[in-house]
Amino acid sequence: MAQIDTLLRMLVSHGGDALRIEAGKAPLFTASGTPLRMTFPPMNATLHQHLLQGVVSDDSPAEDLLYEAPDIGAFRVSVGTGVAVFRAYVDEPEDAEPPPVPVAAEHIAPPS
Repeated sequence: MAQIDTLLRMLVSHGGDALRIEAGKAPLFTASGTPLRMTFPPMNATLHQHLLQGVVSDDSPAEDLLYEAPDIGAFRVSVGTGVAVFRAYVDEPEDAEPPPVPVAAEHIAPPS
């Protein structure tokens, strides 16, 4: 199990959908963009890199990686210099039908 899984498990158990970890700052847990009230100390750069082990090969910028956390779920990961954001990801089945396209209402002339 990757070290980040502990934080991701906390995120999901508190109803969150995104986790931002940044060197020098406390982890930020959010639900629909609203910060969750969770208190953590700021993490140093070493801990930040340690949390990303098993997710990315280094701290190089990367966009839209998919990370599967066992027994937790899938997350889209974006990594920048000193910052990583994990967002809950729900995979749409390939054979799912696309949502229906709304049909514009036809204009019907009132009776004369």
